[in-house]
Amino acid sequence: MGKKPSTVAAIEIRPSCLKFVEMPRNERRVLSAGVFPLEPGRWRDREHLVAQVRSALDTTALGNVVRLIACVPLGHAFLRVVDVPPDVNAHDHVAWELSKYLARPLEEYACDFQAEAAAPEFESMEPEARRYLAAAFRRAETITLRETLEHATGLALTALDIDAAAVVNTFTFAHPEFLGERVIILNANTEATTVVRTHQGTFQGAVVRRDAGNALRSDAEAQERAEGLLRCARGISESLADATQGWNAPDRVFLCGDLAVDADFKELLRTRLPAGFSLLNPYRNMPGPDPADSPGAYPGALFAATTGIALRMAEEF
Repeated sequence: MGKKPSTVAAIEIRPSCLKFVEMPRNERRVLSAGVFPLEPGRWRDREHLVAQVRSALDTTALGNVVRLIACVPLGHAFLRVVDVPPDVNAHDHVAWELSKYLARPLEEYACDFQAEAAAPEFESMEPEARRYLAAAFRRAETITLRETLEHATGLALTALDIDAAAVVNTFTFAHPEFLGERVIILNANTEATTVVRTHQGTFQGAVVRRDAGNALRSDAEAQERAEGLLRCARGISESLADATQGWNAPDRVFLCGDLAVDADFKELLRTRLPAGFSLLNPYRNMPGPDPADSPGAYPGALFAATTGIALRMAEEF
């Protein structure tokens, strides 16, 4: 038997489930992937989360996991585009912007930011002016999640990301030919849908919608679920119709997340989006996992966010 490759484990943590993607270090291919349901209301339960993470590693991982990265949903964390004026300290300005935006004092959050390429509409700004992407997550939750994942895996958590940024990373890798277009990514999951805007390979903003309420939970009656799916599709349509600055008529729409594998939802969405949509396939420009090893890994749109963070870590190491 050959030596197991050193791999990166990417874990997407949502209220309804945990998604797992494994990639070899310094390679662009997905080795394994899987979904592990979480009991209702227990996604912050340390004992339950530890058990599911260990299950993912024990039953799905094929390599020797040496790096760990995770992401949490937008709506439970914050992601904001901040334009910093010329001759202003970027750190101070971003911190000031976040302090005005967040509901609690800034010191209660773990924050990070990075420079982004300016969008075309900002090209006329002074050269010193920069656009930044700022992220914030409750500090206490960050520490608890880090400790939980490290206890479950025996590895240090290298990075914590947000799913909205991760799906943009997947899109830029899978569809570099569309980077110049205004693209909407619908990250539609059981508990919420995030309508993400991306242009020139950068995050341009997002709206989180919870139109379905609890109607898409695993034990929902068929009629309740059908009504929830309809509200979800209608909400997406309303978000696009209400958008401004050209985003009400994007050049392209991609769908990913839990509902990307739901035939009823996709049919409802097609009736609401006359221009149509495509599935965001993270395996488009790289090999996906062997279906025999990861039978639930297809269609890959289910793992768009998880693959996005795995790509980021595999590229860095």
